[in-house]
Formats: sequence, structure tokens, C-alpha cells
Amino acid sequence: MIVHFPVALFPVSVGLYATGKLLENQTMFQAAFYCLTAGVVLGWIAGITGIIDLFLNIVKHGQDAIRRAYIHGGVQATVLTGFTIMASLEYKNPDLISLQPAWMLITKTSLVIVLFVGNYLGGELLLRYVSRDFHG
Repeated sequence: MIVHFPVALFPVSVGLYATGKLLENQTMFQAAFYCLTAGVVLGWIAGITGIIDLFLNIVKHGQDAIRRAYIHGGVQATVLTGFTIMASLEYKNPDLISLQPAWMLITKTSLVIVLFVGNYLGGELLLRYVSRDFHG
């Protein structure tokens, strides 16, 4: 269940940055940074739980399930690493929180799109393999 937090917090963060830019609202920039930071922390926790799930549940479904899990995990790890870098840049240079260059917003938006692709792959993995464990 922990995966739902970063999945929600990253897009909210991007939305708050964009809205803050349009309205020139400092509070939205700060809220976006807090969402980004919380998403990164919870994302790493979700990644750890995903690795545990891989070894406890997915491996028993064979090579195809493991391959799909590695693809899903690789996509999500890439997204999480990207957001971690963005959060680190903002933490080290607080001016970036409110005076964010366009490339950062474009990068974050791209990461959210890739995040949704990874979510689809994870959902497909659950429906194809893990749901069988519960439904016979």
C-alpha cells in the first residue's frame, strides 16, 4: 500500500509547481517541495518493499513474472532516482524551489509520465500473477 503515496505525491508536486508558477504563489512552491521530498522518502521505502515482494511472491511464478518485475522495478527505480536528484538539487539550492528553471519542470513532468507507465506495468504484474494467489 505504501506505493500509492509517491504515485500521488509526485504528480501533486508537479501540479503545485506549475500552479505556483502561474499564480506566483510562494506557498505552493513550498508545498510542492514538501510533496516532492515526502514522495522521495516514501518511494525508497516502496522500492524496498517491492524488492521484498519480488523475492517472497513473484519468483514463484517463474521467469516471465521475474522478467516483468525487473522491467517494472527498473522503470520505477529510474523515476525515483530522477525525483531524488531533483529534490537534492532543490534542497542544496533553496532558490530553485521558487525560481525553478523550465528544464526542471519539464524533467519532472516527463518523470511523472514514465511513472504512470511503470504503474501500468506493476498493475499488470499484479493482475497477471499475484491476484492468482488470492483467487485460485
